Amino acid sequence: MRIREASVSLLVAALAVGTMPKGAVAISAELAKKCQAMMVKKYPPKLAGSYQGNSRVEREFFGSCVARNGNMDPQPQPEPVPVTAPR
Repeated sequence: MRIREASVSLLVAALAVGTMPKGAVAISAELAKKCQAMMVKKYPPKLAGSYQGNSRVEREFFGSCVARNGNMDPQPQPEPVPVTAPR
């Protein structure tokens, strides 16, 4: 009976390890602080009791900041190439 219990426990443990999500990486404290500071600068805190909040856009900004590794500089727009008419 003990062998059966041990094998069931081993099977459950193997399934638990096998179904764990892969690729989840914790961000560094410096990156979190940098993105938090940029988020507060872009979306300043509102007064308590204000009707509208920025929580959704703040989370999206923070997530994109982390995804870009803190590089939130606006992408420079390419200069349009002037088209000249043939003569």
